[in-house]
Amino acid sequence: MVIDGDNAVALLDRATPVPERQVLTYTDFERHQPRESSLSSPVPGDVVLLAEKESLPASRFSLGQCSEYFRDRQFSTMASGDSSFKPCFRLDDVTAAAVSAVVHFSYTGQLSVGMDNIRELLQASRKLGVTGMEYLCIRFLRQQIDTNRCVEVLNIAIEYNLGCLEETARNYVIENFKDVSPTEGFLKLNVRQICAVLASDNLDTDSEIEIFRSAKRWVEADSGSRLKHVGKVMRNVRFPLMNRYRLKHEVSNVDFMKKDRDCEAILLHAMDYRAGIDHHRVHDYENKRTQVRGGAEVVVVAGGDYDVPDHAQYSDNLLYLQPGQDSPGLLADMSGNVTGHAAAVLDNFFYVAGGCFDGGPPSADFHRYDPRFNRWTRLPSMKQGRTGFVLLALDGCVWAIGSGYEMRGRMFPIERYTPHKDKWELKASIGAQVQAAGGAVLNGHIYFTGGMAGSHRDQTRKDVLKYSPEGDYWQDVQSMRKKRWGHSSVACCGKMYSVGGCNGARELLSSECYTPATDQWSAVAWMRFPRHLAGCTVLQDRIWLVGGKNRRNGALTDVWCLDPHTNRWFRQDTVLTVGVAGPACGVLKIRPHREPLETLV
Repeated sequence: MVIDGDNAVALLDRATPVPERQVLTYTDFERHQPRESSLSSPVPGDVVLLAEKESLPASRFSLGQCSEYFRDRQFSTMASGDSSFKPCFRLDDVTAAAVSAVVHFSYTGQLSVGMDNIRELLQASRKLGVTGMEYLCIRFLRQQIDTNRCVEVLNIAIEYNLGCLEETARNYVIENFKDVSPTEGFLKLNVRQICAVLASDNLDTDSEIEIFRSAKRWVEADSGSRLKHVGKVMRNVRFPLMNRYRLKHEVSNVDFMKKDRDCEAILLHAMDYRAGIDHHRVHDYENKRTQVRGGAEVVVVAGGDYDVPDHAQYSDNLLYLQPGQDSPGLLADMSGNVTGHAAAVLDNFFYVAGGCFDGGPPSADFHRYDPRFNRWTRLPSMKQGRTGFVLLALDGCVWAIGSGYEMRGRMFPIERYTPHKDKWELKASIGAQVQAAGGAVLNGHIYFTGGMAGSHRDQTRKDVLKYSPEGDYWQDVQSMRKKRWGHSSVACCGKMYSVGGCNGARELLSSECYTPATDQWSAVAWMRFPRHLAGCTVLQDRIWLVGGKNRRNGALTDVWCLDPHTNRWFRQDTVLTVGVAGPACGVLKIRPHREPLETLV
């Protein structure tokens, strides 16, 4: 069968009834056509393309402009000089309809494409190097990504190695999991793709049990071929985040969860993890499956001294501040109203220690907040009560420094809590009783800055000590430029910053920065208003300063950020509902505005 050039497009619409198609135009088509002044115009029908059992006349000139395959071919007539001879090219592995589409595209830059012919068009565009045609195919497939077709598009992208399209389609499945997982298309994911989807931290779900049910449905849709992969698939479900009732009465009763060795081990780990939560030993079982999905990094603010006229009122609130939001969110309350406490973040757990509860003596209490279950757990107390001290995380441990006293022959020792041992140990002394100091972890060392000797403001220090965990010793480094107590010290962008505070009774506007490579301090931008006893942490390479107090305004409600890259302070939109001094701050990944993933029973 021979089809002339004018009717080449006929093959595109040969199916009856006519499938749903779009006609797309390659906008760069004219740019790729040569100017008439420099090259001759196309001559229709001067070459014949053979595909399947059909012959398609085409223009060698037009083909050469859109196809790398034909651009590299030498078109020549027979040696006899017969000018009527038309060279023929046989094309294997492509359909006649797809070749017809290539011919039509070479003349017009247009492509008639639908889900029924997308594969043959991609095959032809790949084999013949028609990049403009492949671009239109990809553009069409992007338009088809919805709840019902996203998996089909994903499988096509994988089949033809379309990396960017594959990522787009997979992300759609992940971000719309609740809507996609009940569809029949979801069951067509291959093993590699179902694992990639279930493993994602960004999976759109409120409950791991729903993820398990979707994975179970996928396995049972073709159990004959999929049961051998069930361990690999279920490894991506985060069973430790389910409650014990679900694990015992639903998951454990599924046949393949009992019979498959990998599934049995995964389930046993989940049971052990849930038991470990009650015995404080969660760190023994931490892995990818124990990490919360989704959520965002936020600044958490714990406790502090509220600004209430005529008397002190301590807070038991745990708040979170999220960039772009104008008011804080509320998480689970702490065990009591506290100020003078300290906090540290380790493995996305928020540890709070010490402080004074309702005006009582310094406490040794120690608690851990778990953002996955919005729950506080009481841990072993420190060996001594502390207030106005520093709590830091380093080398998988939590360290309490400052405001101690002589104990077991050691002068003012620091303490280290090791999660997998679930106990505190005494470590090297700093040699003095220091309160209201600052502290930070930088390059594997602990830095302890300034503070008051004892409780005497007139003995404000500017000394800086550096602790080596490996050698368990302290050494002096370059002192700060200003004496400070009640200031905040944090590590950010490879340097340490000390912000605000007081020098004796004088409140400070200044801040300074320590560079460990040169052992030198340098001045940075001043704050707009003086403040001390503020909460401080680092989020997205910016230093957050929360609340605090000064003589003029009392406890403060505003939140400020220092950008080390621009050396400028700017005010956050978020405002505390009431002024608070002495809060403890950190950064956690949580799921704002959602209920906990599972209850605990």
